[in-house]
Amino acid sequence: MKSYIFSALLSVLCLTSCITTARCPGYDLNDFRLISFRQGDTLTYVSSQLDTIHLIVNNFYSKGYYEFSSYPDYECDLDTYYQTDIKNDISIKEHITYGMSVQFCNDSEYKITSGNYTKKDDYEMEVSNTVFNDISGKKYLVKDLSNNRRINTFVKVDFCGIIEFHDKVTGLTWTQIR
Repeated sequence: MKSYIFSALLSVLCLTSCITTARCPGYDLNDFRLISFRQGDTLTYVSSQLDTIHLIVNNFYSKGYYEFSSYPDYECDLDTYYQTDIKNDISIKEHITYGMSVQFCNDSEYKITSGNYTKKDDYEMEVSNTVFNDISGKKYLVKDLSNNRRINTFVKVDFCGIIEFHDKVTGLTWTQIR
């Protein structure tokens, strides 16, 4: 009987000690390294034929401060993104959750992972350090291998967003101007 009570008491103590409250600060809106743009910002790109496209951020979301109860190995997950309007059938969405993803138009997402070189079934990515516009950061060069995406190559740089992309349909390369 004593061992039964001791086992029950120990089980209750283990269960109640495993549940804890996490206090998560949410995404720092002053950190433009991962998500470079906010609601109302205009992204301007010029093509290889000197056409210009202005994409306006019309949707921005960031999960703010929150609390939740979980196990001791909890993590504070980010959930932040921006999305532009559609011009010339082109739109951009950058999203941070457990990792980072980029989506153009209605194409499948590119899920950006860490490492200097990543090859998935449908894309490959090279990561290097760079200095762009006097800002040091990571440069992500991503190429579609599936041939199913409209935007088949793009370059993302920390603090600067998507700085260049190639539209397979029109054959134009678009470069961001500031």
